[in-house]
Amino acid sequence: MHRSVFQNFTPSASTLVAPVAPGTTAFTDSSAAPTRAHDADPLGRAYYYMVVVKTRDGQTVQGPTRLVRLPKAGRTVKLIEASQDATLTAGQPAQPHDTIADGGASHNWLMAGNSSATYGTSRAAVKFPALGIPATARVLDAQVKLWGFTTVTDTAGARYELRPLTRAFDEATATWQKADSTASWTTACTRPAAGRTRTPGR
Repeated sequence: MHRSVFQNFTPSASTLVAPVAPGTTAFTDSSAAPTRAHDADPLGRAYYYMVVVKTRDGQTVQGPTRLVRLPKAGRTVKLIEASQDATLTAGQPAQPHDTIADGGASHNWLMAGNSSATYGTSRAAVKFPALGIPATARVLDAQVKLWGFTTVTDTAGARYELRPLTRAFDEATATWQKADSTASWTTACTRPAAGRTRTPGR
């Protein structure tokens, strides 16, 4: 197991963390220095790890690097990926959109906006699994992030708002009208004012 602060590095004796036995699938590194308490980076110090395999004839095979961040001393950072997501569209109110069609192909995309000639006003619904945070833990900060592929605006000043849902939904069958194949939303979707897209508590 090798470690460096650089993503592209050549493994050597100086980057070696520890040898691991054949068949090992997990490794805990207790030698990396934690992020300083006053460090401005909210995600913590970055390290890149690489598994290097030595074959019987002495050759080495390098694996890809994996980014790991160490939180500040005494803290834990937990990243939680969404377990379900779907797009709800007013232009096709009875049609589920677990994927978005573009260029004749279906993509695992989400969409939110009010300027699509095909979909009309649209909202992205996202569900997260149980957080698994101990009751005794003190939460200092929480953020929700979505990676934006493209943004198209007809006018400047568009606003996006994030709001909680009051009921569960099924990503494969949720539509503008229903939370799943049979149950309607508690409160029906409404079209927001121009220049704003929002998801109300439903």
